[in-house]
Amino acid sequence: MSIKCHTFGIWDRLTHLAKKCSIAYVAVAYFSSEGSKRLPLPKGSLLVVDFSEKSVRGGLTDPKEILKQIRRGVEVHSVANLHAKVFVFDDRVVVGSTNVSRSSAVGLIEAAIETNQHSAVASARKFVLSLRGDHIGPKVAEQMIKIWRPPPGGAGPSKSTTRTPKQSKIWAVPLAWGGWDDDDKAEAKEERPKARKELKSKTAFMLDEFAFTGGKLYRGLKKRDRVLQVECDSETDQYAVVPCRVVGVRRFKRGRTMRCIVFLERPKKAKRINVLRLVERLGSLAVKIEKLEADPLVISNPQTIYALGQLWPSTN
Repeated sequence: MSIKCHTFGIWDRLTHLAKKCSIAYVAVAYFSSEGSKRLPLPKGSLLVVDFSEKSVRGGLTDPKEILKQIRRGVEVHSVANLHAKVFVFDDRVVVGSTNVSRSSAVGLIEAAIETNQHSAVASARKFVLSLRGDHIGPKVAEQMIKIWRPPPGGAGPSKSTTRTPKQSKIWAVPLAWGGWDDDDKAEAKEERPKARKELKSKTAFMLDEFAFTGGKLYRGLKKRDRVLQVECDSETDQYAVVPCRVVGVRRFKRGRTMRCIVFLERPKKAKRINVLRLVERLGSLAVKIEKLEADPLVISNPQTIYALGQLWPSTN
């Protein structure tokens, strides 16, 4: 028996299994443009999709692709509230998140489990067979072509992407020890109890806080944003703290000077990392972090944000 989790290579695997199998049993919600190339099911297979007018008009299931499957000798049925993604190829089953679509193949982050465990394959096959009833013939598919419309925004990315997880932006903020006065302490004391209530877990997280002067952070920082603190222990030693969620911001002014106290949800087990290590892993962007002096840096590039998170994998 084998069990494997597929992520970025899932569509290479599904296409391969479809091409080499003798018969397939598939229940998948949407079957969009170019689906027959991605899932070339053999003659005698069973395909169950959402072939409702709503899905066809929305471009989620393409009747031209369904017609290709029918002419290939595939038996097609429709279930309007189908959401499953189950693929049985001979003695293997793949269950996961993948619709038969371009966005799934080249844009989205998908995951699926493949196994040849006998009872799992049998149960999945039985499930797909149980969905038969609303049979789709060639005439119905041809009629539905008239109402099909491309999905809003197109069918998805036209080219392969890196499919890096898209996460919220990170503020890289340069900090130095000390510098708090009585006003800072009074403002922090007022806000601290509210921020502490926002902690997800007092066992796993601690409340961290810093004071900062400057309009960019004062105006732009919001609760639930994330902050990468770049702490300067000396002129030569800089350390980065795992990006932490903002649980409170206290804004106030001293004359024309804009000042804020920022409260963060900091994992208790998170260790500081020397900024030089960031430079090794992140290249030019980390050099900018290393040279931060007064103004914060907003990091929005998905690859960089993801790479930062991997430096502290146990705290995410």
